[in-house]
Amino acid sequence: MRDGSEKRNVWPKVKTELDKLRWHYQRIEDKFTPGIPDVNIHVPRFGDVWVELKYVEKLPRDERHNIEIGLRPEQYIWLRDAKKAGRHVHLLAKVGMGWYVWSDAGAWELAKRPSPWNELRSKAMQFDNVESAVSFVSRHQQT
Repeated sequence: MRDGSEKRNVWPKVKTELDKLRWHYQRIEDKFTPGIPDVNIHVPRFGDVWVELKYVEKLPRDERHNIEIGLRPEQYIWLRDAKKAGRHVHLLAKVGMGWYVWSDAGAWELAKRPSPWNELRSKAMQFDNVESAVSFVSRHQQT
């Protein structure tokens, strides 16, 4: 998110779902800790989940064309290191009309730079709606 305006398209939808679930969450705007994800969610009987939010307005015309998710290097490092430490971390993006979740460092590596959409998509869990995407990130046990 270069100016944050794109994130405003994602956060309200995610927040609405979290409010429906009545889970404790914290939206994070930390200028002093580079790379920290946008949201920390406490899921009852599961634990904390960290989620970085992204938004891409349109899919490329051809799935072999590059798409830029916009994950900054410091965000990649935070996600990678947190996962190594045993935390539950995800990248959740609304791309076009779909919702996509990437939960591993290999996918996050691709999300740091323009990458072929078919390659990025193949590493994602895809959802038709925000409800399903939030449910997945809040319950998915990473290996």
